[in-house]
Amino acid sequence: MDYKAKFDQLVEKEQYLAAYQHLQEHAIHAYEDNFINANMGWVLNQLRRYEEALAYLRKALRQDEKDGWIYGQIGFAYNHLDDVQNSLFYLRKALEYGEDVAWVHAEIGYAYHVQGAYKKAIEAYQNALLEDQNNIWVKEQCAKCMLAQQEYEEASILLRQVIEQEPKQIESRLLLASLYEQQADYQAAIEVLSCLEKTNDAEVLFHLGVCLRRINDPQQALAYLLRAHEAGKDDTALQSELGYVYLQSNEKEQADACFRQALSYYQQALRKERHTVDIYHEMALLYDQIQEYEQAIDCLMKIAEQDQANDALWEQIAHLYGKMGDHEQAVIFLWKCKESERGIEWHSQLAWNYGRLREHEQALRCLKQAEKLGRNDVWFELEVAWNYTQLKAYERSLAHYEKALAMSENDAWIRSQIAWNYGMLKRHEEAIALFSALISEHYENGWLYANLAWNYLEEKKTQKAYAALLKAKAYDPEDEWIREQLAHMETDRRQL
Repeated sequence: MDYKAKFDQLVEKEQYLAAYQHLQEHAIHAYEDNFINANMGWVLNQLRRYEEALAYLRKALRQDEKDGWIYGQIGFAYNHLDDVQNSLFYLRKALEYGEDVAWVHAEIGYAYHVQGAYKKAIEAYQNALLEDQNNIWVKEQCAKCMLAQQEYEEASILLRQVIEQEPKQIESRLLLASLYEQQADYQAAIEVLSCLEKTNDAEVLFHLGVCLRRINDPQQALAYLLRAHEAGKDDTALQSELGYVYLQSNEKEQADACFRQALSYYQQALRKERHTVDIYHEMALLYDQIQEYEQAIDCLMKIAEQDQANDALWEQIAHLYGKMGDHEQAVIFLWKCKESERGIEWHSQLAWNYGRLREHEQALRCLKQAEKLGRNDVWFELEVAWNYTQLKAYERSLAHYEKALAMSENDAWIRSQIAWNYGMLKRHEEAIALFSALISEHYENGWLYANLAWNYLEEKKTQKAYAALLKAKAYDPEDEWIREQLAHMETDRRQL
C-alpha cells in the first residue's frame, strides 16, 4: 500500500494524529507533488493546530497558486484563529478558483457571523444549504443569525427541520425554546424541551425552570433550577432566576441571598472588563430587587458616562429616585429626556413625582398628556383621582375612582375610596352603606372604621359612631383622631 492510500485509510478512521505522523514519515515526497504539504495542513486543521496548519498550507499554495481547496483550508485556519479579514480573503479566493462547495460557503457564513454581519452570514449559510441541504450545523448557525435579525419565523422553520432530522439535538431545541420564551409562549418552550429532561443537561433544566416560573409554578420551577445547579450550572442567570422564584414564593430572605450571589459573580466579571455596559444594566436590576437603590443608580450612572444620549437610562434613574422618595431628583432626570422620546411612561412618571411634590395641577397636566398618548388603565384613573382629592375636587375625584372600579372587578380598596369621597361630598348615608357593605365582606381596617364613625357622627348617630370608633381603636390604638373622638364621647356619656 502506498503512503497516500495509508493516509486515506487513517483519515477514514478519524485517526488524525496517526495520519499526521504518517505524513511526517514520508515528508521526502513533499518535493514530488502537493499531497504532503496540503494534507499536513488539512490534518493539522482537524487537530486544531491552526498556526502549524498555516505553515504547511502556505507551502502547498506556493506549489499551486490556483488550488481552490488549499485557499479554503487557509481560510478555515484563519477563521479559527479569529482573523476574520484574512479568512474572508482566502475563502473568496477558494470560490474564485473553483472550490464552490458547501463547506466554503459555511466558513464564509461563520466569518460574517463572528463579525455580527448577520445578513451576509445568512446569505452564505443559505448558499451552503443549497449544496448540502441536511447540514445540521449550518442550519443551527443560520438560525442563530436569523434570531439576531429578529427573523423569528424563518429561524423556527430551520430549527424544526434540525429537530426532525435529529430529535435529540439539544442546541436546536434550546434555540427554539429560547425563541418561544422571547414570544412569551412558555408552554410551547416546555413542550420542546421536555423530551430532553432525562439527559440531565444543565441548560435544558435551567430553561424548563425559567418557563415554569413564567407560568406561575414556582415549586416546579425551583426543582428544575436546583437540578440545573447540581448538573453544574452556577452563574448569574441561574442565581438571578432562583432569586425571582423565591420572591414568587414570598421567601424574600432566600431571594435576596441569590440576588447577592449573582451580584458577586457580576463583580468578578467586571474585573475582566468585558461587556461592562450589559453587566452594569443587570446589576442595576438586581440592586433594585434588593432595594439598594443608590447602588442601582451608581451602576446606571457608570453606563451614562459612556452613553449620555440614552433616554431610557434617564427614565430608569428617575424611577429609582422616585422609589427612594427623592422626587425632586426624579423630576430632574426625567427632564433630561429628549422631547421626541417623551412617551406615555415618561409623562406618567413625571405626573407621579409631581404629585408627591404636592404640585397636583402640574401632575394632572402630565396625566392629561399621557391620556392623549393612549394611557387608559386603573393606575391612570387612580392617580388622577388621588390628585383631584388633594385639590379637594371631590366630584372629579369620585368620577375617576368610579372609572377605576369599572376596570378592576369590584376592588375593595377602590370602593373604600369611593365611600370616603361620598363622605366629603356630604353624601353620608351612601358612605355609611358602602363602608358597611365592605365590612360585611370582611374588608376591615382602622381607617375604614374611623371613616364610618365620622359619617355616623355627621348624621348624629352617636351610638353607632361610638361602636365604630371602638373597632377603629382596636386596629389603630395610637391614632390621635380616634382617641380624641372616643374621649369626647366618653366625657359626654359621663355627663349624661
